[in-house]
Amino acid sequence: SPEPGRVLFQDANLAWYVAALDSAAARTPALGLTENDQVARWDSDGRTVYVILRNHVPNPVEAVDVVTGKRRSVTLLDPKMPGVLYIRSIAVTPDASAYAYGALTYISRLYTMEGAR
Repeated sequence: SPEPGRVLFQDANLAWYVAALDSAAARTPALGLTENDQVARWDSDGRTVYVILRNHVPNPVEAVDVVTGKRRSVTLLDPKMPGVLYIRSIAVTPDASAYAYGALTYISRLYTMEGAR
């Protein structure tokens, strides 16, 4: 979070929470996030996070307001290279004006042989 001492975390049941580091009891459900969301970063407003879905291609980048649960589309990551299995990670600027991502690819070759006996 842009606020020092505040974190976003996913518990063992895959539910998302916002909590203060100085108090184990003070945690608030982070609305709008699903168990398949992969959080990239906080927005500078301190209440919105940028997320992608785990193991999807193409992969939508969305902004999620963790106070209201409202989601909005930011962009769609749709790599045009062959063999992309999924988007592994993403880095987003605080205002979502630029981003970079890594993708897991799998490329193979098929050879044929003619005239073998």
